[in-house]
Amino acid sequence: MRVSPAWLALLYGVLSCGAWIEKTMNPVMVESDLPDLFHDLRENCAVSIAKSDLTAPGYYKVEAALMYMGIEYLGSNNSKTGVSILLGIISRLAIMMGYHRSTHLYHPPLRPFEVEMRRRCWLLLSVTDSIVALQSGLPRVIYQGLGDFTRPRNLLYEDLDPAMSILPPSRPETETPSRIMYMLALDDMLSVAYEITDITSKGVITPERTICLDQELKATRDRLPGALRMPLLTKAPEAQSDITIMQHTLEMIYQRSRCILHRQYLVSPQPTDIYRAFRWACVDAARCVLEYQCELFQDVLRSPGNRQRVWFGASRSVSDCLTAAMVLCLDVINESKAAQPFSESTRTELIQLLHKTYLSLKDTPRPSVEVAKAAERVATMLYQMGHAVTEGELRCSEPAAAGASQLPNSQLADHTAAPDEGASFPYTTFEDFLNGDSPLELFDWPPEVVISDHLKVMHSTHAGERYVRLILDSFEISGPYGVHPCLLYEPAGIDIRDYMHCLEGDALPENLLRPTLRFVLIALDYLHQANIIHTDVQPNNILLGIDDDSILAEMEEDEISNPCPRKQLPDRTIYATRAMPLTSGEPILADLGEARLAEGKQTGLIMPNVYRAPEVLLGMDWDNKVDIWDLGQMAWTLFEQGHLFRNISIDSETEKAQRFAEMISLLGPPPVEFLRRSKESLKFWDENGNWKNSVKIPEQSLEGLESRLKRDSQVLFLRFLRKTLRWLPEEGQGQQSR
Repeated sequence: MRVSPAWLALLYGVLSCGAWIEKTMNPVMVESDLPDLFHDLRENCAVSIAKSDLTAPGYYKVEAALMYMGIEYLGSNNSKTGVSILLGIISRLAIMMGYHRSTHLYHPPLRPFEVEMRRRCWLLLSVTDSIVALQSGLPRVIYQGLGDFTRPRNLLYEDLDPAMSILPPSRPETETPSRIMYMLALDDMLSVAYEITDITSKGVITPERTICLDQELKATRDRLPGALRMPLLTKAPEAQSDITIMQHTLEMIYQRSRCILHRQYLVSPQPTDIYRAFRWACVDAARCVLEYQCELFQDVLRSPGNRQRVWFGASRSVSDCLTAAMVLCLDVINESKAAQPFSESTRTELIQLLHKTYLSLKDTPRPSVEVAKAAERVATMLYQMGHAVTEGELRCSEPAAAGASQLPNSQLADHTAAPDEGASFPYTTFEDFLNGDSPLELFDWPPEVVISDHLKVMHSTHAGERYVRLILDSFEISGPYGVHPCLLYEPAGIDIRDYMHCLEGDALPENLLRPTLRFVLIALDYLHQANIIHTDVQPNNILLGIDDDSILAEMEEDEISNPCPRKQLPDRTIYATRAMPLTSGEPILADLGEARLAEGKQTGLIMPNVYRAPEVLLGMDWDNKVDIWDLGQMAWTLFEQGHLFRNISIDSETEKAQRFAEMISLLGPPPVEFLRRSKESLKFWDENGNWKNSVKIPEQSLEGLESRLKRDSQVLFLRFLRKTLRWLPEEGQGQQSR
C-alpha cells in the first residue's frame, strides 16, 4: 500500500509518543534516559515531514507536524527555542489551510469528526504558542483575534468516531476534568494573561485601567470549571496528581498575571492607600507563586512517576519562580529603607519562603540547567538580603531537603545565617544582578559556568577548594561568526602530562606520585561533598600551581620585547603559542566542562575511552565512584609510562570484549551481582558470570606489569590500585570505595 510522507510521519510520531509514554509509565524505566527506539522513531518522523513539503497544503501535514513538535517538546528538559521556530512553520501552514476559520462555509462540507479534529489542532497550536513564547522569550506567532474558529467540544475519545454523522453535545463541566477541558481553560487564562502582558509592556497604566484588568482576570478565573480551580487545601492524593498539576498550572498563570499587572507599583513614590494596596497585591501574588511552586516540586513532581511531566521541564515555571522571587527580594530591601518597614514577622515569613524555594529548586530530581541556575540566583538574592544559605543547606541530600522544607516557620528560620563580614560573593551588587551583569545569564553558557558558580556560592571551608580550578568571571564576545562565551581563570602552570615529558623516563617518580594523588583525592572529596561528579580525571586536567607569580611578569616583559610570531588573515589574526615555563606549586584539578551536578545515580556515556569504568561501558547507572576509577587508572599512567589498558576505540562489541578481557586478567572475574545490573553483560558473560566471548583473556597480572617498584612499595601501590579499580563501585569504604 502506498501512503503519503505526511501519513507516514504521523504514524512514526504516534509510535514515538507511545515509546515515551511507555517509558514514563514504567516505574523501572522512569529514571533512565529516553530509549533509542524513541530517538529512532523521532528521526524517521522528521525525515518523513521533510519529504512531505510543509510549504504546500495537504492532508495530514498539520497533524503530523504537530505530533513531531510534541515529540521535540517531550524530548527536551531545557529551553524550547527550537520548538518556537517549528511552531511558526506549523502555524503558518495551518492558517494557509484555514484551520483558524469556521468550517461551516467549506464546500464540500467536512465530516463532523474532521471538523472536531481541526478545531483541536488549532486550539493546541494556540495554547502551545502562548506557553512556548513564555518559555523561550520569543513573541507569539498567533496573535489574539486571528480567525473565527469554533472552539472544540468537551468530548472524550470514546465519544468520537470517524464515521459519525453528527457531533454529540459537550460533556458537563461537573465531570472529572478531561484533557480537552484543561486545554480550553488554559486558552481562556492565557488569553487574559497575554492581554495584561501586552498592555503593561508598553508603559505605565492608570490605576483605573489596573482595576479593570484585575477584575477581568478574576472573572476569567471564576469561570473555570470547579474541578480545575485551586482548592483551599492543596494537598492531593497521589491518584489525583494529574488534576493537581492542572490546578497549579492554571493558578500559577493567574498569580503571575496578577503580579505583572501590579508590578509597576512596587517602587511607586505615591504613598496613597490604593497604591499601597496595588503593591501588596503584587507581593501577595509573588508569594502565592512561590508557595505553589514549592508544593509542585516537593509533593507532586518529586514522585518518580511524575518527573517526566512536560510542565515540570518547562522553562516557564522557572521564569515564574524567578520573577516572584525578585519581587519579594526587591520589596523586602525597599521596605527596610522605608519610614514604616514591614513587621518583623512579615519579613521573616518572606525570607523563609525564599529559603524554601531555594531548597525545592536545588533538590529537584535530575534538574535541568535552568533549574540549577534558578537555585543559584535565589541563593544570590538571599545573600544580598543578609540571609545567605548555609553550607549545610547547599550540601543536604534530597530527602533531607524535602524534610527541611516542611519544618515549621520557627524552625526554618534557624536555617538562615548572616554572611560573614568581608565574605566574597560572585555578584558585587544587587543592581548588577538585576541588570544581568553576572555570570549566570539565562542562555546557554557552558555547563562549567553553572558548576563553578554552584561551588563558589557555597563559601566552603573544605581543604579541597583550593585544589579545584574555578572560573573567576565569564563574558561574551560578539564576532563575525557569532557570540562566543569566554571564561576567565586564575593563571596556572603546565599540566602533569607535559610535566612528565620533562622528567627522565617520561613518568613521575614515587616521591612526586604520592602527593599528587593525595591532592587530587582531596579535590575530589570536595567536589563529591558538593554533589559534583568530575567524570574526566586524567593527567592533562591536573595543572601545576604557580607559587611565584613573578614568572607571569617576566612573560609579559618578554612578550613586549620579543612579540610572538603571528599570521594575519583577512578576518582574523593567528598567534603562536608561547611556551609556559616550569613552575612550582601544588597540583590543581581543572576542567569541569564534563562535570555533572547530581546527588544520585546518573546515566549516559562519560569518561575518555581508555579510562572508561565498566559500569559505563555496560550502560549501567553510575555515580561519583567513576572518579575514583579514573584516579586509579591515572595513577598507573603517571607512574608506569603508559596506560593500564590498551588505548583503543571501544565502540564495537568486539572492542568492548577486548577491554573486558583485559579487566578480567588484571582484576579477576566480575561478581554476578554486578553483571545482573545490565542486560548488555549477557553479550559477554553467561547468566552464571562465565566469560563466553570469543576474545581470549590475556595471561597477565598487575604484579607482572608493574616493574618500577621494589617489593614493599609495589605491594602498597597495587593495594591502592585494587581499592580504586573494583567491579562493584560500592565496595570498600570512604573516598576509595568503588
